Amino acid sequence: AEALVGQLPPMPYWPSDALAEMAERNRRNLAGLAPREGYEARWRHSSGRLVDVMVFEAPLVDAGGRQIGWMGSILDITERRRLEERERRQVETLAHNARLTMLGEVASTLAHELNQPLTAIASYNAGISNSLATLGVRDEPVLGALKRLGQQAEHAGRIVARIREFLTRREPRHEACDLNEVIAAAVDLLRRELQRREIALDLA
Repeated sequence: AEALVGQLPPMPYWPSDALAEMAERNRRNLAGLAPREGYEARWRHSSGRLVDVMVFEAPLVDAGGRQIGWMGSILDITERRRLEERERRQVETLAHNARLTMLGEVASTLAHELNQPLTAIASYNAGISNSLATLGVRDEPVLGALKRLGQQAEHAGRIVARIREFLTRREPRHEACDLNEVIAAAVDLLRRELQRREIALDLA
């Protein structure tokens, strides 16, 4: 009591980074505008730690109808807020996991559906190339386009295979790999974006 009785604002339990907000709320409450349902605030305990509180304030009126002071009730709701925050995080985590599961199912379906047409494209491309070679056709632009078509089909097939492998549920595997190949594959995936942004990447 000796630390609070007779004190004038700013009160010692007001957090130093919210003095203006606390002063404005105190002014409204003294004007009789304190919400009947109470309000939540964050106060500073004498130990220095912050506590979440629910505050109920009302004028203190005597039998003659004269206001002779103020009544206040303060409830420490720190633990309740902590539990609410933990529950909120759990709900967000569950929702995030549900989105990931749905995304994985969609990606798995797409990978499966794309695998067959990509295989067909590669087969048709190889068939056309073989037929042109048998006929003795030496049209370089056409042969070059077919070659690039085959390369792109193979590249797309590898991407689909990696997606399917990534979505396969299994224990993590540790294995040796060539970092240069990993980096080259990552850069290959970003090639169009790099070109669009006019970024030159040197892997030397």
